[in-house]
Amino acid sequence: PFDYVQHLLEEIPKHMNDKDCSFLEDLLPWSEKLPAGIRKA
Repeated sequence: PFDYVQHLLEEIPKHMNDKDCSFLEDLLPWSEKLPAGIRKA
């Protein structure tokens, strides 16, 4: 869980000015776009 939350805290600020929030789908625990080390099995 720590690595996942750390990833969120690193990625979300990169999108603060985005009007489209679709990037959030890529940050869900089961997303295949997450790094393999933190993706939910």
